[in-house]
Amino acid sequence: MKNILGILAALVTLLLASCSQTPTPTQDLESLYINTALYDTAKDASATASGVYVIGDSSDVGFNNGATDNVLLQKFGFSGNLLWSKNIKTSGLDSAAGIAIGANTVYVLGETSGSLAGSVGGEDSFLRAYNESGAVLWTKQFGTSSPDFAVKVRTNSAGHAIVLSLEGGITVRKVTPAGAVSQLIRNTGYGASDFTLDNNGNIFILGTQYINGGLKAFILKYNSVGTLLSTTFVDWFIHDIWNTSPAITSNGIDIFVSYRAFSGGAWIRKYPNVLTSATLPSKKVNLPNTEIASMKVAGGFLYAVGVNSASALAKKYDGNLNQVWSKQLVAANGGGKIFLGLATRPDAIYPVGYVSDSSNTDGTIARLNTTNGSTVWSQ
Repeated sequence: MKNILGILAALVTLLLASCSQTPTPTQDLESLYINTALYDTAKDASATASGVYVIGDSSDVGFNNGATDNVLLQKFGFSGNLLWSKNIKTSGLDSAAGIAIGANTVYVLGETSGSLAGSVGGEDSFLRAYNESGAVLWTKQFGTSSPDFAVKVRTNSAGHAIVLSLEGGITVRKVTPAGAVSQLIRNTGYGASDFTLDNNGNIFILGTQYINGGLKAFILKYNSVGTLLSTTFVDWFIHDIWNTSPAITSNGIDIFVSYRAFSGGAWIRKYPNVLTSATLPSKKVNLPNTEIASMKVAGGFLYAVGVNSASALAKKYDGNLNQVWSKQLVAANGGGKIFLGLATRPDAIYPVGYVSDSSNTDGTIARLNTTNGSTVWSQ
């Protein structure tokens, strides 16, 4: 669906022919391939004490009523064993956007041009809730008569899903574990690529604007009931070869933003959560030849994943953006590899993404030790 044609075209140009689909023992990263179709992409992940949940896209024609894409939710054990797999499909096009867990509820966010809970028109966002055993609890479908886009889902301290979508502008909804929906934010002046929450329930949206032929990123801070508190300009940014978008996360107090700069490479910036229009980052680091796709904070450390020179990348920083370790991970088939999301546990992180050559794309998940970034298991 969105961005997929650009991603695949870039991969055809850049990546080498496939040599093998199986990781070899000599590789730095040996990971479990999620391989159900011609083109599979793992996009996001979240974890509980019972396992790791991975959401992504699959384009197996026989697996989705003949449509081009459908959504695949999989749960893995901590040793890499697949526990169960669920498919979300309509007669139209379906695409994953994100996953979050709260109040023993697994929230899956995506897009559909079909009907999962009554089509609103065009392309809609949907939110489906599961229990941890994979049973569907309910499904909600949002949107307008025009094409709409699902962006991200997070959970607040009460276990409510906070959902960011683009419906002619920024739209944020709160959905309870029981499925009750209320709209918090509507702002038609910005697009958006990500958002995060702090310990007080404030919502920080990484807003975007197209101005004079360029793209600008802003932090839009709202309180928990949707009142706009501040707007802070971050920088100009670009979408590069791998089509990653600016990302944002929080340790509950500070805010961390990543984006691809015109000047080259990725930037990660740290901001206080008390923001004004003039607030500058308290710390920033530059990563040449790199695109960061996702970041999460766990145990006081920042974990960032993405791509560097067609190899998947995972990094760990302390709370002041001092690097603890960095791992660059290659594809077994000689092609390209990128991490798009990650789940965190106290002893390990689980980055997910895809590995691809000119003819095939498979989703991938790995387990890396939080202490030094080493591979914990392989399949």
